[in-house]
Amino acid sequence: MVIKKGKGKNGLTKKQREFTREYLKTGNGTQAARKAYKVSHKVASVMAVENLGKPNIRAEIQSAAEKLGINCEYVLAGIKEIAEFNKQKRVKAKKIGDEIFNEEEMIDSQASLKAHELLGKHQKLFTDQIEVKAEIKTEDEELTDAVRQLLFLATQS
Repeated sequence: MVIKKGKGKNGLTKKQREFTREYLKTGNGTQAARKAYKVSHKVASVMAVENLGKPNIRAEIQSAAEKLGINCEYVLAGIKEIAEFNKQKRVKAKKIGDEIFNEEEMIDSQASLKAHELLGKHQKLFTDQIEVKAEIKTEDEELTDAVRQLLFLATQS
């Protein structure tokens, strides 16, 4: 194994390790880059995208998440638990004059809605559909077929 000068055994520089540590604390790439690199918000957001695209940094983040037991199943189970709990209703007593009425209300409708939204996004229930119309003019039949296949595949994703 070759270790470049200035990098540790995981291939991260000191600043990258600091970025990774901050990212794991906050989950916010821009904030992590600002703290690690001491740069402006605008520069930090670009650096965050760049760093989060690096395989060695992603691997370090994934490794830390696995050590904590955080995976897709854990996250989805937590979101589902919030959604189910907050769908429940509670009875609230309301006094009007001398009479007491019972009302039902959701425990936290906003939390329930957000949890359901996250579950829906995970299941890709809210994907936008686009319509592509194209006219292909070429005398090369193979090229025409290839372009049609690409257009078809683009509309399926």
